[in-house]
Amino acid sequence: MSGVIDAFIEGTLYSNQIHFSTHYHKRLMEREINESYIKNLIVNEEFLDLYEADERGKFKVIYPSENPGYNLVVVITAKNDHILVMTVYESKIR
Repeated sequence: MSGVIDAFIEGTLYSNQIHFSTHYHKRLMEREINESYIKNLIVNEEFLDLYEADERGKFKVIYPSENPGYNLVVVITAKNDHILVMTVYESKIR
């Protein structure tokens, strides 16, 4: 894994190492999940699960949602010195 993903897993990632994609910004209004909230999750909260989403280095990070019965899925990719949040959405717990 890349160093920035290792830092994320270890809990040593800084908030200035978290960037957001244009896709995230397009979905921001409809999903009502703001950047500050996501940065706080990534930097300060423990995730429930982390797994590689595809062969291109995308990862899905699962956090508990504020909405009962749902998890929050944060899709990230690693760059040289930061992670890029591709999108964020809620997923019903099965």
